[in-house]
Amino acid sequence: MISLVGAEVASLDACSKEIAADVVPTVVDTKAVQAAELLPLTDGKLAQGNAYEVATRWFDRLGIVIDALMEAFDQRTSPLTSTVIHHCHGVATEVSAEATAFGMRRPHFTTLIYGAWKPGQSDEKQHRNWVRALDARLVKNALPGGYANVLSDEAINQIANAYAGNEMRLDQVKLRIDPNGIFRAIPLPSFGVV
Repeated sequence: MISLVGAEVASLDACSKEIAADVVPTVVDTKAVQAAELLPLTDGKLAQGNAYEVATRWFDRLGIVIDALMEAFDQRTSPLTSTVIHHCHGVATEVSAEATAFGMRRPHFTTLIYGAWKPGQSDEKQHRNWVRALDARLVKNALPGGYANVLSDEAINQIANAYAGNEMRLDQVKLRIDPNGIFRAIPLPSFGVV
């Protein structure tokens, strides 16, 4: 499954056209929904008990990577595997990078690659390799950084670019609130990455 989520009504046609220009989708569901209706679309997506390998990349345009995404999807190693594409544009790009921890404020596409499988039922290495191979294929066309919530500690170059200059401020907040580094959710450049 490849999902493309656009956040502005005015952009729905543009999103559909960009996808359709490069691939012939099986199903395209284009409709306006309230923001609150988007979250339930991912309910159960990352089910407890499954094993995961996750990667993320940012792109200026989808056209340069859509073939790679579609080919990789056709070769996925598990039916639980998916690729999700979010289009960040409009109001979200009008917020200054310094105003939030999320530094990427220019229009872009975020690609989330979820390799998922049932533990013990298949070869873990092949699923991890599928994600890593797709990520490696996408990197040459990607913008620096990536969606911090799914970056692994090993993604050092992406972590260094994920916060658009906000990492010092985030480190200061982290030191003030959690000086012993007990709580851990996403990688920060100075906490547990090196």
